[in-house]
Amino acid sequence: MLRRAEYALSRVVVTRTDAGGRRFNFTEFLGNGAAAAISNLYRPAEYRSVSLTMQRVGLTVLTDAPFNLLQEFWPDIRHKILQK
Repeated sequence: MLRRAEYALSRVVVTRTDAGGRRFNFTEFLGNGAAAAISNLYRPAEYRSVSLTMQRVGLTVLTDAPFNLLQEFWPDIRHKILQK
């Protein structure tokens, strides 16, 4: 169970290539960065600084990790809850 949790958490930073190797998960950071940058279009000027945008990216990445855990263990949790 610990290995599954470690693997799920590591997917935020590391991803698999098509060839089966490992690579830094650029899409996690670039995608969240793009979303944070686009969201700046809707924010007042005082909330559009680089540091605030980077904080939003960091928060999004940090919240993705627990969701990876939930995705990994949800079948087990569901089975325990719905077990008759």
